[in-house]
Amino acid sequence: MIKNTLKDSLQKSIELIDVNLTLKGPSGNVNILHNISLSICEGSSVAIVGPSGSGKTSLLMVMSGIERVTSGNILVNGEDISTMDEDQLSVYRRDNIGIVFQSFHLIPTMTALENIMIPLDFAKIENSYTVANEVINNVGLSHRSHHYPSQLSGGEQQRIALARSFAVRPKILLADEPTGNLDNENSKHIIKLLFSLNKQNMSTLLLVTHNSEIAKHCDRIITIEDGHVLNDIKS
Repeated sequence: MIKNTLKDSLQKSIELIDVNLTLKGPSGNVNILHNISLSICEGSSVAIVGPSGSGKTSLLMVMSGIERVTSGNILVNGEDISTMDEDQLSVYRRDNIGIVFQSFHLIPTMTALENIMIPLDFAKIENSYTVANEVINNVGLSHRSHHYPSQLSGGEQQRIALARSFAVRPKILLADEPTGNLDNENSKHIIKLLFSLNKQNMSTLLLVTHNSEIAKHCDRIITIEDGHVLNDIKS
């Protein structure tokens, strides 16, 4: 079955097959994800919604390889990442994945431009300084290139985080509540920028959000509840 699915998945960006995730808690094992099977087409945008603690972020983490599945398989562009070792997963993330979190996760001792250069340097892109300047210009913050995160507003920090995530033109962008720490006005700006950059880069977007209006921007809405897929509809 895995061989057939692997062959079929070559036209898909991500394929989850009977994925389960169980983590150890203080009182014993906790089942986080239950027999999740999904196919996500290349270049599509998918909103993942559901109540807190339902497994939304965990779903992103297993797709990135940051969290290992307990059982099941995850095929990304035809490769089974669930069988990769840590070194292979690091290369996989470097070459395929961009991640934006609710918290900006900028390095405080580095300027905005230097933060954007990090994934470019990891990917050994020779003209990383030039590329970083182009990307920071794309998010409208070239005038803040040499400012440190503490000198930037929350909205500006998230724009830098977006620029960093898109710098290497990732095949897949995982966004976990990217507007969760922002006010309404900044949230609207960040979402508009997110979809604009995603369209330019033709990435596959998976967006975790509590906001139903934001979810409607996506091609598809998947509802997760208690680790199960409750609904999967086109928006």
